[in-house]
Amino acid sequence: MLLGLSINQYFFVSIFGILLLLSHFEFYRLIGTSGYRPNMLASTMLGMVLFVVSYLVASKNIDSDVFFTLPFFIVLFFVIELYRDKKNTLKDTYTSLAAVVYIAVPFSMLNFIIFDHAGNFSSWITIGIFLMIWGYDTFAFIGGVLIGKHKLMKRLSPKKTWEGLVIGGAFALLLSYFLTKYVGEISIEAWMGIALIIVSFGTLGDLFESKLKRTLHVKDSGKFLPGHGGLLDRFDTLLFVAPVVLAWLYIVEKFNI
Repeated sequence: MLLGLSINQYFFVSIFGILLLLSHFEFYRLIGTSGYRPNMLASTMLGMVLFVVSYLVASKNIDSDVFFTLPFFIVLFFVIELYRDKKNTLKDTYTSLAAVVYIAVPFSMLNFIIFDHAGNFSSWITIGIFLMIWGYDTFAFIGGVLIGKHKLMKRLSPKKTWEGLVIGGAFALLLSYFLTKYVGEISIEAWMGIALIIVSFGTLGDLFESKLKRTLHVKDSGKFLPGHGGLLDRFDTLLFVAPVVLAWLYIVEKFNI
């Protein structure tokens, strides 16, 4: 995946477009176990339209005014729902839109992180974010296994501990120093801000997905990665982190942090 990020924009949009598509299917297969009947096709198409339009806008291939056409697709989605033969129309409609908000929106925001304001492709910040996420998750797990005693939220994730969070967070902050030194792109304060976002919002994303799985009485979100669960198990942190990091980078640029 990092290889796709580092080659060029076409590899990026292709790989993450496929991951978005597969994540949507996985989400609806997961939700399907609860008895809901979401409109998987219409919702997935809406999510893909959002992702592709975001890519074209971020890369300066089209003007940002095109975003004003998105309400048309949302209205069209509701019109399609009117003609579906089902009993739980309201619940199924909300469930159909859930994947767009939960998955497609964060994936789409990655476009505005990986492209600068001039539309130039620069993957280093995005690669740094992934390295921080994986480093934080790894060291939080190791810290929890070695010295973890105080549960973070036992009812949702019994293995997560405050000690693991602190150790994982310390590694993420340490990594921000090396990213500043060897990658640059943004200041150490900006990298440290991203590290703190990953520790806080990334953990919330992990807990949210744990709650979703517990509610649906499943262990893993899918079987896409044998032994490691599904795609949502791998991207749960990113889905909560991406929107906040984008907002943070805007603040960094606005106030020259």
